[in-house]
Parts: sequence; structure tokens; C-alpha cells
Amino acid sequence: MIRKLCLVVLSISAVVFAAGSAPEPDARLAHAFRNPAEGGWIFVHLEGSPSAIGFQHGYLLPKEIEE
Repeated sequence: MIRKLCLVVLSISAVVFAAGSAPEPDARLAHAFRNPAEGGWIFVHLEGSPSAIGFQHGYLLPKEIEE
């Protein structure tokens, strides 16, 4: 009985631990990246459909957009 209870507790713990791990990255960001500012410029690479590019733009430049 104790073995079964331990097995159940360990199984539940494994599921909770796996669910709490880092989320998978958004597929819309697969080919997008941002390089640090050089000479006051920020380089971003955006790629994909218009909606994916819009998402990437907002995700990579939130502070700049807010300004």
C-alpha cells in the first residue's frame, strides 16, 4: 500500500515538475532576433508572414515602441 502511494506521489510530482518547466518558445519568433545597439542603432531581423513580422516587431522592441 505504501509503495503504491509513493508511486502515485512521485508520478504526480513528475507531472507538476514537467508542467512547471520553461514554456516552449513561440514559433513566430523562430527566425527573429535583436542585436545590441551600435552607434544608437538597434538591429532586428524579422522574417515571415505580415502577422508574424508584426508580432516579432512588438516582441523585440517593446521599450522602443512605448517611447
